[in-house]
Amino acid sequence: MYKVFLAEDEWMVREGIKQTIPWEELGCRVIGEASDGLSALEGVMTEEPDILLTDIRMPALDGIQLAERVSAEKPGIRFLFLTGFDDFSYAQKAVRLGASDFLLKPVDPDELIRVIRTVTRALDEERRHTEAVERLEGLVRSDRPLVLEKLLADVMLGRAVEGEEDRLARVVTACNPTFGSYRLALLHNGTEGGDINAALIAGTYPEIEAVTSLPVVRLYDNTAALLLDLKGGRDKLALALECLRERLLAAAGCDCYIRIGKPEQTLARLGAAFGDTLQLLYPAPFQSKDPVVWLEDAAPADAVFSEGGEDELKEMIERVKWGTEDSITGELQRWHDRINLRYKGSPFEAGRRFYRLNVLLYLSLAGEGELQQIVRETEAERALWQSGDSLQSWMKRWGEVLAEWNRRLGERSQPGRPSGIEEAARYIDEHYAVITLQSIAERYHMSESYFSRLFKREAGISFVEYLTNVRMQRAKELLANPKLKMYEVGNQVGYQDARYFSQIFRKCTGETPSDFRKRMGIPTALL
Repeated sequence: MYKVFLAEDEWMVREGIKQTIPWEELGCRVIGEASDGLSALEGVMTEEPDILLTDIRMPALDGIQLAERVSAEKPGIRFLFLTGFDDFSYAQKAVRLGASDFLLKPVDPDELIRVIRTVTRALDEERRHTEAVERLEGLVRSDRPLVLEKLLADVMLGRAVEGEEDRLARVVTACNPTFGSYRLALLHNGTEGGDINAALIAGTYPEIEAVTSLPVVRLYDNTAALLLDLKGGRDKLALALECLRERLLAAAGCDCYIRIGKPEQTLARLGAAFGDTLQLLYPAPFQSKDPVVWLEDAAPADAVFSEGGEDELKEMIERVKWGTEDSITGELQRWHDRINLRYKGSPFEAGRRFYRLNVLLYLSLAGEGELQQIVRETEAERALWQSGDSLQSWMKRWGEVLAEWNRRLGERSQPGRPSGIEEAARYIDEHYAVITLQSIAERYHMSESYFSRLFKREAGISFVEYLTNVRMQRAKELLANPKLKMYEVGNQVGYQDARYFSQIFRKCTGETPSDFRKRMGIPTALL
């Protein structure tokens, strides 16, 4: 049962609310009442209701002042305000206080019942969420760090469901109230044979305990993450991490690379921090020989977009979504060749830029709604990070992953479901008057040139031809209405210049709009 407190200076109104509302059926009970604001404040502080139903205008303390005082002490209480026609300025203040709803006096019982139901549903959801977090906190406190590890991994890898990031923050705070700013560190084993995750879990490492109170997060076969506490400063972290590298090499044969992100203030940034730091982590063919790299010391991530990199990334996204397997693997090789040509004096830098471009490709595609599930199912990150022994073997594995994404997207185009170009054609049919090549290409996340090529290949005619045909067909339908003037018909099908509309119509049909009307026996409206 949810507890309700009534604050209303009119006795008859209070009694009416208590007697006419089926409180028990609504899962509520009235646990107190008051006729002025000060008495209400005292009662609320003592009884701690879930819902405070208060008049805005009351003696001693008005409803707004009451709500301000209560929310400062008991922020979880929901407010419902009773208001008159002349209380608009008060109502504005109530909105800023987060009022659940307003009820106009005299109170309509049916309306109050509706509002109470809405509030109790919200309280039910809040209670379920709180109970779930408390259960999770209990699991973590009862020596089950795997739960927290999974939450951290889900947020980093983009697998978190709605609300899970907030839950993570609450669980972390419950387990470690002093947790604050942090850096994300990624540890990757650069040698064959060793298992960094097994080594981190099996052993006890004072170096880890010195820099974080949170569990090691195992991401993939040979990659793990740590959330580093910033209280000791960068020098302390650097010393501890170097000692950790030496112990892992001695104990498990893991010669690991450590990549450290920039300081972050909130766990809401964890996913973004992972993406930023990930761009420092390269497989063996691209790896820097520096064992520890800090993000602020590295070249800016957007440097990869120099000399056309952004266009190349967009082109590959289009190929994965719309192209063929051969076009994907071919474009991947061309990526590599073009970057090698640009940096022919520095093959190591060329390799790193090529890899970073592929990481950005992965991050971009993993954020696409229809691709998110496919990315998770194919475990693409393993292929992205697998060390391998050569660039060609890495490219082969990564190309196979991109081709698999493309194949699965094709499988989702079930019989009866329109293809991408069929969907685009339908969109043109519905928006022919305002559409441009630029606007439709942006809608489907393609460059204008790629959309044009794809449209012509699938539809058999160019985008401009298709759009013009649709406009001319609609123009004929409009010309059948004698009330419409020629320029009005042109405007409605996308041509603001009446003379240009007439020229296009004649080019497509062999006659002017006026000749068309004459031939059809339709009177021509006066210009």
